[in-house]
Amino acid sequence: MDLNWLLIWMVGASCLLTVLQRLRSRTARWTQFTPPLVTATSLALACLTIYPIAGYVAGVIWAFLMLFPTIGMTWVSALLSKKRYRIAAVLARMVSLTSPWDGGWNLPKLVQAVRELERENYEQALSLLEQIGHLQTSIGRMAMIMRTRRVGNWLEFLEFAESWIAGHPPAADPLMLDAYLQALGETGHRPRLLAEFARLVRRRESEFPPFFLNVIRAKVAAFSGDVDLADHLLNVTLASFDQEFREYWLATAWLAAGNIEQANEFWSRLESSSDSRMRDAVRRRQVDGVLSITENPLSPQEEILLEEIAHLKLAETDYAIIEGQPRGRFWVTWGIAALLLVAFLFEIPGGTTNLDNLVKLGGMVIPVEVTPGQWWRVFAAGFLHYGVLHLLFNVGALLLLGRRLEKVWGPVNLLFGYCLAAFGSIALAPLLMQDATPYEPVVLVGASGGVMGILGGLIAHAGFGIWVSRSRVVIHEFQVLVSVVIVSFVFDSLTPNVSTLCHFLGLVIGLLYGILPGLLIIRQRSKRHARN
Repeated sequence: MDLNWLLIWMVGASCLLTVLQRLRSRTARWTQFTPPLVTATSLALACLTIYPIAGYVAGVIWAFLMLFPTIGMTWVSALLSKKRYRIAAVLARMVSLTSPWDGGWNLPKLVQAVRELERENYEQALSLLEQIGHLQTSIGRMAMIMRTRRVGNWLEFLEFAESWIAGHPPAADPLMLDAYLQALGETGHRPRLLAEFARLVRRRESEFPPFFLNVIRAKVAAFSGDVDLADHLLNVTLASFDQEFREYWLATAWLAAGNIEQANEFWSRLESSSDSRMRDAVRRRQVDGVLSITENPLSPQEEILLEEIAHLKLAETDYAIIEGQPRGRFWVTWGIAALLLVAFLFEIPGGTTNLDNLVKLGGMVIPVEVTPGQWWRVFAAGFLHYGVLHLLFNVGALLLLGRRLEKVWGPVNLLFGYCLAAFGSIALAPLLMQDATPYEPVVLVGASGGVMGILGGLIAHAGFGIWVSRSRVVIHEFQVLVSVVIVSFVFDSLTPNVSTLCHFLGLVIGLLYGILPGLLIIRQRSKRHARN
C-alpha cells in the first residue's frame, strides 16, 4: 500500500462525494462547487504530469480548500461555546480566507457579534448581525437566526422563514428549518408546528444530521407538552449539550403541559445564569408563555405523531449507532488496538515490510505445506501488519467501528466476534486461495479480517434495526455501511498486496455472527418495552 496511491484515492473520493452531495441538495450556489472541482482538476493534472507525487500535491490542495474550512468551522463553533472568543476570531479569519464562498467572508463578523453579545454590547452586536443577516448565504441566515433569538422578534422572522422554506428542500439548511419550526411554536401555532414537522421532517428524517433531527424533535416535544419524550431527548440523546439549554427546553415542556410550578423550578435556576442571552430568553418565556395542552388539547393525529417520534427514538437509541461519538470505556476495542501496536513494535527491528521477517514472526504462508504443522500462524498473523499504513488503517477502523459495536454488543460478544472473523478469515483463506504454490507462496498478515467482521456485525445490527423499527435514520445508516463495503472492495481490487479474499471472509463471518447478538438485543428490548 503506497501513500501516494492512498492520497489519490482519498482526494478523488472526497471530491466526488462532495459534488454529489451538493447536487443532491439542489440549493448549492455555484461557488460551493469551486473547492471540489478545483481540487479534482488539480488531482487530474498532477496524475497526468507528476504521478509519483500527484497524491501529495493534490492532498495539500484538498487540505487547504476542503478539509481545513470544514474542521475550522467546527473548531470555531466549539471555541464560541467555550467563550474563547480571541482564538475563535483568529481561526475565523483563517477560515474566511480559505472558504470565502457561501458568505464565509462574514464569519469574523459573526464571531465578533457573538463576542459583543456576551459583553452585553447589544447595539453593536445587533448592528453586526443586521449587516450580514440575509437569506442568500448560510452565514447570513445564521446571523439572522442569532439576531431573532436575541431580540425575540419571532413573528417578523416567521415571514422571512416561510418564504425561504417554500423555495428550498427542507434539508438544505437544517439550522433554518429548526428556527422556522421554533418560530411556529414561539408564536402559538402549535398545530401548524406539528403539521409542518410531519410534512418537512418526519418523511425525510434520513436527510438530516441526527444532531439537528433530535434538536428539532426535542423542541417539538417541548412545545407539545410531552414531558417524557422531551426529557428522554434532552437528557439521554442530547446529554452532551449545554445543561442550561436542556433545562430551558424541559421547563418549556412543563409549561406547555400546564405544570407552571414545575417549570418555575427551572426558571428560578436559569434566571441567575451567567449567560445574558439565557436570562433574556427566560424572561421572555415567562412573559409570553407557550400554548398549553390543558387549554388547547392535542388532537388524535398530533398524539399519534408524538407516539411515532417516541417509538422511533427508542429504536434509534438501540440501532442508530454510527453518527456521533460513543461514550463509555471500551476496554476490548482499546485492548485489541494496544496488542496490534505492541506486535508492530516487534516487527520494526527486522523491517515491517520484509516478508522474511514477517514469516519469521508468524505470518500465514499459503500453501500451508510450506510450513507444515505450524497452526499457530493462524493466530500470530492476525496481529502482524505489512508496513505502517496497513497498521494505521486497521487500528483507525477498529477504533472508529469497534467502540460503536462494543456499545451495543457488549465486550464479550465483541471480543468473540472479532476473534472469530480475524482468525477465521485467515484459517479459511488457504482453502480458497488456489493460485498460491510452494514456488510462489503468499504471505497473509493483518487484522483486516477482524475489522471487516466488525463492519459485518454493524451491518447485521442495522439490518435488525430496520426489521424492528423501519426508522429512516437506521435505514440511512445501513445504506452508509453498505456503501463503505462497496468502496472498500473496489479499493481492494485496485490496490496491490491487499487480500480481498480475507476481507470478504471476515465480512461474511461478522455478518453471520451478528445474527446472534441481534436476536438477543431484540429479546432484551422487547422485555424492556413490556416493563414500560
